[in-house]
Amino acid sequence: MRKLDIIKWSDNIGAYIKGDLAMVLEKIREVVAKKFKVQPEKVNAATRLREDLNVDSLDAVELIMELEDTFNVKIADDEAQKLKTIGDIVNFISPKVK
Repeated sequence: MRKLDIIKWSDNIGAYIKGDLAMVLEKIREVVAKKFKVQPEKVNAATRLREDLNVDSLDAVELIMELEDTFNVKIADDEAQKLKTIGDIVNFISPKVK
């Protein structure tokens, strides 16, 4: 499976990736758009949680919990702290999704 960060700066990332990464990205877009009340097309792999979406620490915890439920994965606190962009989240979750 390809790492998303190779092409994360593309605004239309979904057009350039295939398979599982694209499906994971689309679902994360939906979750993030709903939670932070932004249009899904404004959410791409380069979107930064804190800087672009104004995610504070409570928002981050809630987002991680929602992603854990959505994808049926466990994200440890130390791993969650490393997730700074949507691309980071996709790269972390993709290998864990079956």
